[in-house]
Amino acid sequence: AVFEHPIGTRVSFNPNLICTAELVRHAPDIKEGKDYHRHSREIIKRSQLQVEFIGDIYSETLGGINFDIISTEMTLTGMIIKQKTFATIRKGYALLFVITYLNDGQEEKLQKIMDTLSFQ
Repeated sequence: AVFEHPIGTRVSFNPNLICTAELVRHAPDIKEGKDYHRHSREIIKRSQLQVEFIGDIYSETLGGINFDIISTEMTLTGMIIKQKTFATIRKGYALLFVITYLNDGQEEKLQKIMDTLSFQ
């Protein structure tokens, strides 16, 4: 995870980017990022989280790899927190990047970081 401000800085919100991988080879119906997002959406809908899904799943190429993206919003402590989750399936794992932000300016900064990704 990386944050705009050092952890512990007194700010109302700290935009961030998180990268994670999840083993999904046990789920044969998850072949692409959009499949991962569909499963995640169903789990979130059954939970007590109040998450709004914004638009449809769409695709973007980052570092030569296709990522499927889902956008969400949730209200916490009076703020509308926005997220974009980028997902691709590689070697039996879902590779995920999640950017979390409040406004267009923060999203643009985080997207510029995403646009620099490269893979070997």
